[in-house]
Amino acid sequence: MTDNDLMDILKELDENIDFARGEIQWKIVLFLSQRGASTISEISKGVGINKKASIDSIRKLITKGLVEKIKYDIYDLSPAGRTLLGKLLSLSTVMSPTNGSGVDPSEKVVEVKPQDELDGELDIMHNLNHYYYFVEIGKAAMVNDGKVPLTALSKELGVSKRTIINYLEILATRYKFFKKINKRSISGLRVEWIITEDGKKVLGKIPGIYKMRNNIFLKFILKSTVSTRLDYAIFKLLIAFSIISPVIFYFYKNPLDHIVATIWLYFLVFYVLASVMAFIGTRK
Repeated sequence: MTDNDLMDILKELDENIDFARGEIQWKIVLFLSQRGASTISEISKGVGINKKASIDSIRKLITKGLVEKIKYDIYDLSPAGRTLLGKLLSLSTVMSPTNGSGVDPSEKVVEVKPQDELDGELDIMHNLNHYYYFVEIGKAAMVNDGKVPLTALSKELGVSKRTIINYLEILATRYKFFKKINKRSISGLRVEWIITEDGKKVLGKIPGIYKMRNNIFLKFILKSTVSTRLDYAIFKLLIAFSIISPVIFYFYKNPLDHIVATIWLYFLVFYVLASVMAFIGTRK
């Protein structure tokens, strides 16, 4: 690369984002390049700024054509943004101190590939946010006969159902790991999300997932407590039995109460043993 080429790249970068005043914009561009499509909240937390500053900077980046809105409050780099980032990476390689030290500069070049050229399995490994939601949603689907339990997931992950659906749409369109189907019910058409065969294959490569899929005790505990994780299921059971126990002992006065107490005791022992077997099944 000649000095003129280098100056042209510097000029183009500075015209798109003023280095003197666009520090936040550069941070957002770099964040999105590493994490991929993200919400305003995720960008604010990742960059370390408030939401208002994030929204203002993203608006400027959209105006410049470097960022695009994917859906709702989810944003990602546009093709122009990825191209600009590629030039920045090539610039950092050219200006690296290792050049001239006997190391071939071509070995340091970072190639920015178009999104559609990346394999789904490898692509998602470069986006920790997408990978996290894929694993959590995928695990819940695997122990729920392939169907995604939206309500239970939103409660246990501490996010809204809308957020779960947003990520499902990304995981369905970008990676083909989930798909949406319409099922008929008494109340009419009902939308369900299910994991695809591609999603199962990728998820099956993650250590421990296969054990979960074949753990009948775990499936029973999760389904009976309407949970997606064993720790939440056990917590719900502890709460339920803690509330029921004093009530039973308070009314423990006649023969009918003895029958109820006996049934309750059997349920308690059964769920304790099932929980232990479910835990062992995920560890062995």
